[in-house]
Amino acid sequence: MPKRRLNNYFPNQEKQRIQDALDQKLIQIEAWGREQLKQPGAKNHLSSGVIHATKEAVVVPERVNADMQHLKNMLITLSGNSPITDNEQKIIDKYIEKIDKLVGLYADLNEHHPLINDKNTSPEEVIRGLNQKYNDPKFYEMMETLASLEFDKERINSIAAKYEDALKRKNAAYNEARTILTPISNPENPARGTQTRDIAFLTSMPMQNLPRVSMVIRAIDEQIKKFRDTDPAPDYYVEQQAPNNPNAAIADLLTQTAGCLERSGPKNSELQKKIGEKTVANQAEALYSSKGSGSSAEQKQAFFLREILNLNLNTPKANTDEARVKDFPAYLGAVLVKCFPETFGLNAKEELLIKAGANAADYINIHNALGIPIIGETDKIQLNPAQFDAAALDELYNSDQNALWLVLKSTKPIDANFTAENKVKAYIELAQAYKAQKIGGTEKYSGAYHMAQAALEVAKNNPECQELVHNAFGPKSELGQWIISKHAKQEQAKISEYLSQYSHAQYLKSVEPPSLKKQVISPSQALLILIDHYQAQRNKLAAANVDPEIVKAAVEKVAELKKLYVLGVRVGEADAKYKKFNINEDDLQKMQHYLADPLLSSYEVSKDKKVINNDPTRRYFETHLAYETVKNQIDSMNKDLLQTHVDKLAGALSPKAADVKDCEDVFSNTYQGTSLLHKEFANHIAKIKSKEIYSELNEEQREKVILVVKSAFLGVANALARGDELPINIYNKSRLYGDWRGKEMLKDQGSAANAHMGLMKGFMPVAQVDIATSMNSAPFLKPSDQATFKDDGEYYKWVEMNFSGLVHPFSNSISGTMLCQLRNLAEQKNGDINNASGITDSAFEIEKYSRVFIAAMLYGTGGHTLNEYSFPFQLEDVQNEFAGVDGFKNINLETLFLDNNDAALNNAINQAITYNAHFIQRQKINQDIKFVSSYHDKLELAQAIAPVVQKIEQYESDVEKMLFSSHRTASEKVDIMKPAIEQIIEVLKEGKVEDAAELAERLMQRLEHDYGTKGFTGSEKKSYQIAREIHDIISKLDNKLSKSENIVSANLSFKERLQQFKTQEKPLEVISESDNSLPRENNLSQVVLNFKARIEQLKIEVDEPHEEEENNWDVSL
Repeated sequence: MPKRRLNNYFPNQEKQRIQDALDQKLIQIEAWGREQLKQPGAKNHLSSGVIHATKEAVVVPERVNADMQHLKNMLITLSGNSPITDNEQKIIDKYIEKIDKLVGLYADLNEHHPLINDKNTSPEEVIRGLNQKYNDPKFYEMMETLASLEFDKERINSIAAKYEDALKRKNAAYNEARTILTPISNPENPARGTQTRDIAFLTSMPMQNLPRVSMVIRAIDEQIKKFRDTDPAPDYYVEQQAPNNPNAAIADLLTQTAGCLERSGPKNSELQKKIGEKTVANQAEALYSSKGSGSSAEQKQAFFLREILNLNLNTPKANTDEARVKDFPAYLGAVLVKCFPETFGLNAKEELLIKAGANAADYINIHNALGIPIIGETDKIQLNPAQFDAAALDELYNSDQNALWLVLKSTKPIDANFTAENKVKAYIELAQAYKAQKIGGTEKYSGAYHMAQAALEVAKNNPECQELVHNAFGPKSELGQWIISKHAKQEQAKISEYLSQYSHAQYLKSVEPPSLKKQVISPSQALLILIDHYQAQRNKLAAANVDPEIVKAAVEKVAELKKLYVLGVRVGEADAKYKKFNINEDDLQKMQHYLADPLLSSYEVSKDKKVINNDPTRRYFETHLAYETVKNQIDSMNKDLLQTHVDKLAGALSPKAADVKDCEDVFSNTYQGTSLLHKEFANHIAKIKSKEIYSELNEEQREKVILVVKSAFLGVANALARGDELPINIYNKSRLYGDWRGKEMLKDQGSAANAHMGLMKGFMPVAQVDIATSMNSAPFLKPSDQATFKDDGEYYKWVEMNFSGLVHPFSNSISGTMLCQLRNLAEQKNGDINNASGITDSAFEIEKYSRVFIAAMLYGTGGHTLNEYSFPFQLEDVQNEFAGVDGFKNINLETLFLDNNDAALNNAINQAITYNAHFIQRQKINQDIKFVSSYHDKLELAQAIAPVVQKIEQYESDVEKMLFSSHRTASEKVDIMKPAIEQIIEVLKEGKVEDAAELAERLMQRLEHDYGTKGFTGSEKKSYQIAREIHDIISKLDNKLSKSENIVSANLSFKERLQQFKTQEKPLEVISESDNSLPRENNLSQVVLNFKARIEQLKIEVDEPHEEEENNWDVSL
């Protein structure tokens, strides 16, 4: 029986009233359209496109208004003719109230903002009327009401689906109510037919028509713009405006449409979002109703907790296209309100709230667990799993044992605060909760199996969790055995195999698992990291209003770090005859203190000579410092003094006609001889003249640099030609320049081109636009690539002194070039004043000249480092020679490049900081790649061990079940096989695959010899079959593992690289300079690719390095 009869309500008459009202409107609009379309596009008339779009904007809401009234009529008719429940009646009544409100708001808007009064209303008036209507607050109240109908759509449709079919079959009144005339624009059309519509069709109208609020205005806007842009321009303008200038009149219309869109667009987006949230919430209720999962509160809670877990939120198994996953916060909010009403509810705006309840502590804890601040709770609560606090959720669970808190924890995404291991542990807890019937009394084992599946998926992308997953869900685990036992017998083997997919994980640790070691950096790199950090800290303090003493301390700290970076731990030669040398203990303590800074805790700072020597960031710094020093200091040099110095040096060489001629050829770049030294200087001078280097300098500045380089070459030439005549003749006597020099020449690399400047080796990456590289490669092996330090177990004092500083690389050992220049200066100092250039007049002049001299030579050739160039000033013989020059003893690396050189030093350090950041990232990527390769091999080993263990365990288990007659022989085989297989496993753990294969082969041979391979039936014996299968596993593994070693290492010496490349089968062609370059715009990935491609190709075939003669001249400068 129907819930209530219709009293004094006649559905057919109501339908006719609605139809007549709509027809009246449509007739008026149709007449208006015909009138306006008589002169479309004529003078001062809009186009037909604008008129049609405007007409549509008026028609659409009229149809929607009528449709909603028809829907109301059908709902009243359905409820009056069906046995609906009280709750269903309440839902319908509430829905009808919303329709009434919508219709009332629409009537009010039409009354206050009539659009078409008669057929003479102009389109412009209609457009302005639309703007006024869209500006009325009631219009947006109407939009909200229209959207709210969507919230209840599913419930209305569910009621209609329950009763509508019966009414269609036998209720005439209902069929009359749902049959209407086709709502075409012309109601007087004789061809007008009828259509029947269901409730579900009409309830979809609000969602379809909500976006049309903006769409109809956008259509008008587009047609106006199209009209404006026609060619020729439309003859349309306002009276006060001159003809043929329609812009202002049309612009006014576009202002009207823009006003509508600016207001309706955002509102529509807001409502669409709200509808999405409500739709998901309604789906939750519909889902529960469809499942028939029981009506008790506990049953409802268990059902929805299982449904949340089935979403596999924030795992690879999650279906991101499902509405409940997309709008999970809305879905979760609906579930919490429905299932846990004592804790969660809705406020007056139907927004989620947490109920205060009797326990204030719980109220606070729930807020904390969900990441919702209590202060400002007036704001809408957002349920974002990423904000959930796992520890607080655990506290709640431990307090009340409500599985809800475990479920919520499991929805958290994996991040720094909630690791993959935490995620897996949450699934383990939930599987245990399923088993303990804390998530319902049914579907226990299937729910636990689902948790196992989710954990396995997480472990797939997070291998570090695989052992944890196996221990919790593997076939031998308590949960695993329970899950398997609860499945049907025919499925158990399949489930067991699935749960055992990470059985190998238990062996990873025993197979020498790789540990991702800390990134190795040099002390120089470490100091750059600290300088960068404390400079930024200093700048912040300076900008803030803090105690000046704090700022002062920060400034001093940065200055101390820079000093330590440039000078390193200072050393002295001590007695030239003995191995012992002096180390500045104060410097050493400071260095150790800074290298222990917590900022460096993620790095391994290595003091190894190879690491220090092959640190490109230090070489990059010294190259930049040299360039910046020349650029900043060259103006302080007197050109006449430099020219005089060159002339004096040339004059001193004049008795040696052949040497003079060679010098002239070098200076004019016409030298045709074989001397590498001469070619280096000729190339250096030519690059300056051609502006390939120092292009920033003006002509006079470059001429000064050329004079400095000429003086360097003439100094060497004089020392070679007149060595016995010059003072400080220690080159052939000093052990530091002899057997303690520790320099080893690298032979047969003559074609290894290098376009880099300064100390940068050919394999070190440099950006093409960087001053540390040039346009063209040197036509010979660059000095920075010619040699390395000896590392053969013998003692070399210079090598030990140099690397005791912890920051200085090795280029060509202590500089002979600098010594040559000092010997020539000493000669000028000691001789006729007319033969002196004036440089030796004071220590100040010597220091100023030497600073530019060293900088120019280091940048141009890279023959020596700053330490190698500056150390000759500290030699006892040199200082004794210049004892008469007051202040000479104070000249050293500090006075040359740290003092009075701030601009150059700071620029170079900042450039090095940037380069260091890039290089450390590249090193990290290299290290990760090697780690992955290593881990892969070890993973293969572990994956091979797992089935080997399983096979012998299974065989042993099968033997235990045999009859006594067969058991004795089989047990003997177990006693043979088990220790043999254990030995195979131990060998595999060490990565010795070939040895393991040999052991498996021996086992097979013994079993064949002692017992044969075939049984009584002719089939293969089980014992032999297992041994053979184990051998097959190991053979496949042997084919998988890489045979070649990865030789890509940033910390190998250049000599070692060459030695390793020699062993490769294929020699390499000369590489392009672009392969050595860091990219523009900090494209780090490209430099890594270039670097790796270059290393993979770099296979230069070289011979063993030869021992240089003890007293050979330093031809590499």
